[in-house]
Amino acid sequence: MKIWGVVAALCMMLFFISACGPSEADLAETDAVIMNTSDAQSTNTMSVQHTSAAKTEQFLKTQDYLETQAAATSQASTATEAFQATETSVIATAKANAMNTQVAKTETAIAQATEEASDIYQIVQALYDEGYITRKKGSFQQLPHYDATWAQIGYFYIDPIRNSFVTDFVLVVDVSWEASDRATEFYRAGCGIAFRVTEDRSEFYNFMLSLDGQMTFFPKLASLNWVRFSKTYWGDIDHMEGSTTFIITAEGINFQVFNADLERIDMRNGAELESGNLAYQISSGSNKGFGTHCVFSDTELWRFED
Repeated sequence: MKIWGVVAALCMMLFFISACGPSEADLAETDAVIMNTSDAQSTNTMSVQHTSAAKTEQFLKTQDYLETQAAATSQASTATEAFQATETSVIATAKANAMNTQVAKTETAIAQATEEASDIYQIVQALYDEGYITRKKGSFQQLPHYDATWAQIGYFYIDPIRNSFVTDFVLVVDVSWEASDRATEFYRAGCGIAFRVTEDRSEFYNFMLSLDGQMTFFPKLASLNWVRFSKTYWGDIDHMEGSTTFIITAEGINFQVFNADLERIDMRNGAELESGNLAYQISSGSNKGFGTHCVFSDTELWRFED
């Protein structure tokens, strides 16, 4: 009896489970939902995969672009560096060439100036050794070449030399001359050097080689009412055309003039003017043609230092 009761209970439980469990329709619907969900997930997965592939392709394109840009930038940078290096090299070479050229010119100028200074210094040394001057320390200056004519009889003309203001000095100059007419009054005509010239040219001292062979000294001073000429024989010269070298010294109140053999031709003095410019001077003995033609070349100045 008890056994049949148990069997009956079991049968009731099985019926209840069968009645309460999911129906076939529910299961079918569930399967459809699962399939739809799976399809959606698959579609989403494919979409994601497609998007991922697109992004990957875009990334690769971007990467290629960046690499291309980097390569181009690198090439441009290399080209720029090469250009800059070339430009720097060209500029450096140009600067070096310019510097070498300038150095060469400077060395040439120094050598030339040294040689010229050496020539006049030998004269200064010789004058010092002979006792004509009391000092020799100084500096050298090359003065400009001068070529001019003057054709007003009985008058002279002076032309101050730029940057020639000086107190005591030794001056060496080569002089050549030419007269326009044989009727020239040769004692009036000549070529000379004025020194200690005032700014207005109203006062100065002057040594002039007259074309009659005399060395003429004349001071033009405010204290004098006339120009007083003092003459000393220089030597026999060609009145119409010739050339010579003379040397002038001025030290304190003492003035001297020498020929190329360092023979003293004249010695004068003057205390009124202590310093001034140098000037080329021409005097004419004729009104005909060009009158007197003077050329002053290789004019060298030695400035005494205190």
